Amino acid sequence: MANEAAFSAFKKAVAKLRNWKVLAAVLMPDHLHVIVGPEDREAKVGEFLRRVQALDSRGAIRVMGMAAWVF
Repeated sequence: MANEAAFSAFKKAVAKLRNWKVLAAVLMPDHLHVIVGPEDREAKVGEFLRRVQALDSRGAIRVMGMAAWVF
């Protein structure tokens, strides 16, 4: 983990998600790798990304020093 505080912010955000299961996540110095699985087979990955962005409230972005989420 490149930054424990940023990873903690990410974990708090995804803990609030419904209908998505995070299987693995790795925080790099300037980005995040994540493998997720939807509970609904018709769900779109973009939906997951938008929900994480909304739940994060810029916490991980601020901690990582990133200007914005990039997907």
